[in-house]
Amino acid sequence: MMRLPQRVPYLQTITILWGLYALVWIPFEGHLVFVVSMAVSSTAVLCLHLLQRPSNLVFHKLWQWLTFATMAGIVVGLTAVGLTLMFMALKTGLHNHGPEFTLEEIQWVIQQLPNWSIIGAFMGAGLGLISAGMRSSS
Repeated sequence: MMRLPQRVPYLQTITILWGLYALVWIPFEGHLVFVVSMAVSSTAVLCLHLLQRPSNLVFHKLWQWLTFATMAGIVVGLTAVGLTLMFMALKTGLHNHGPEFTLEEIQWVIQQLPNWSIIGAFMGAGLGLISAGMRSSS
């Protein structure tokens, strides 16, 4: 039987580190790497906070747990792409001196949607297998 954790260790510290990165991230001019890392880290922190919420989800079979973990991974991948585009728009609006990102950079992020979804699915399935293995060995 698998359940979502009631408490994520070090979540407060992780959130503070994310907040510090967000402060440092704002002044950087249109660097795609910084925007992508901000979106991915924001997605990760958001997911950890959602994971910590009280939940009655119980998975009695391994395939149910792995399906949930895989689907959650896909959602994480989709969210990371969406947040990247949102942060690109935010940076352009904050700096108010014309486009921060080229059309090619924006198109590249959009084209990554299937890749990030697949990567998210594999990561979700992998973490699901690891957590199931840790659960069965204890």
